[in-house]
Amino acid sequence: MSAHTDALKVVKDNTFGAFEEMEEVSTKTPWGFYRSGCKNIHMDEFVERPYQFRKTIALHILSGEGKNSEVVIRVIQKAVNECSRLLILEHNPDHKDWRRNKHVTTDKLEQIERLFNRQKLKFKKIVIANGRNLLYVVSTIKHFDWNDINHNYIKTSAKTHRAGYSGRVKKEIFSHTSEDYRRVDKLLDDEMVDFLNVANLPLYSVMGGMMILDALPQLDPPTLYLMDCSFKTALYGCVVLNKIIECSTLEQFDSFVATGISEQSLADKINSMWSVDSFNQCLSEEKYWRESRYGNHWRHILKVGKWRESYTRVRSILIEKLHSIQPASLRDFKIYEDVMCLYTSTISEKHLPRNKKHIIISAEHKQFSKNCLEYYDGKLGPIGVSGKERDTPRIILRDPVITLSALNLHLSKCIAEAIS
Repeated sequence: MSAHTDALKVVKDNTFGAFEEMEEVSTKTPWGFYRSGCKNIHMDEFVERPYQFRKTIALHILSGEGKNSEVVIRVIQKAVNECSRLLILEHNPDHKDWRRNKHVTTDKLEQIERLFNRQKLKFKKIVIANGRNLLYVVSTIKHFDWNDINHNYIKTSAKTHRAGYSGRVKKEIFSHTSEDYRRVDKLLDDEMVDFLNVANLPLYSVMGGMMILDALPQLDPPTLYLMDCSFKTALYGCVVLNKIIECSTLEQFDSFVATGISEQSLADKINSMWSVDSFNQCLSEEKYWRESRYGNHWRHILKVGKWRESYTRVRSILIEKLHSIQPASLRDFKIYEDVMCLYTSTISEKHLPRNKKHIIISAEHKQFSKNCLEYYDGKLGPIGVSGKERDTPRIILRDPVITLSALNLHLSKCIAEAIS
């Protein structure tokens, strides 16, 4: 297979939307993959033209064909604003074919990667064509790590992961939460907070209901990772958290909740994956609704959550600690640490990761095996020892020996790093 053919295959595999609708930006025209049916535009024309949205924009070896970094960065910044997924094809400076080519340098690629990191844009880098080329697959929504996701996954997720009903009204996502509807002052018990803050573990959490916002005033994780098996819920949560980061005051954020998304670029990105009207409808939902199966009082965390009293602190944690938001289940999300704290909401044990080293924060009180222990009153006891009901968070260790051993090793490393 030729380098061109292999590159085309990988580009098609990572295109969001129809390949024929993808726009490829190149240093000359016609060039690149135009014979295969995609749209081709010269980079100078692309930079000068008015805003025009595409699901996918591809940049075809701009740096490697001699364009300086300042020009390439300008093209990238415009493309990020005008698409949901950005593909950047470049020559691999480590390959023997390019070692004497002055235009193909590691420094140019590092400048591009630094731009993505500064703007909190998640990307993956794929080595293709027998190492001759590289392909960057870039998410253009801050913190949203969906570069392995295609159209088929989004459609499947929409059919499979549904949030049920409020009365007779079908909910597309869990915009509300029932954790912990019995208490109005705080989400987590003080002894849970003490245990978790001493452990100092990265915090991974599901996004449904946005209840993570109510946990953050009490916790101070070194890093925060979020995920949800519902693509729509993950997207919704990502945009909301980005807006909290963007809005310096609660009043500004409340204005966003009241008016919804108005920026053209963000609206187009959401419409390409879901529907901005549906998104705004979730924002405008009533403060409370009841879910018929349990009869619990569900609340709209964005409007009546406990976190609102600590807006500045929560925003600061998101700015400093939020790593990424993944559309993924608890069985297949990306794990960056060997031991962590995992907030699982009311998800039963059978859906949790096979790795049992994690400390679990769960609002489920029954669907755990007998080998699991619950932390309560400074001790580990059988599940249910605290007497907490469903929707009330508790700490669970699924395999106490493995978990505590991993925790001790983690703390030992933390101490060693602190004194070195």
